[in-house]
Amino acid sequence: MRRRKSDYFRNSQLATMAQRNYAIQNPIASTVTAPMCGVSPCDGPADVKLHLNGRNIQFHSYAARGPSETMTDVVDDGTISPSAAISSVAFAPDICISGGRGDVRKVRR
Repeated sequence: MRRRKSDYFRNSQLATMAQRNYAIQNPIASTVTAPMCGVSPCDGPADVKLHLNGRNIQFHSYAARGPSETMTDVVDDGTISPSAAISSVAFAPDICISGGRGDVRKVRR
């Protein structure tokens, strides 16, 4: 990290921003409302394949979700882990707090 003039804190900021950008550009975005973001290992709805909005989507129960470096082995069924966004608040407070507020508003409906 030092050779790239980075450290744990800066790397965590960049990772948080990258996850938010992924969530916003997510191809399953019709099921996700930005700025809600937070992809992390978590429980999902079930291990089933469903046809939604003209697409076949493989849903998972517990899985490690999120983008990968190569984007070839992405596990993403649209499941959002609110704790993933909230836990990064120290690194990117603006986007994490607004994302957390979005999560709360979504749940209250």
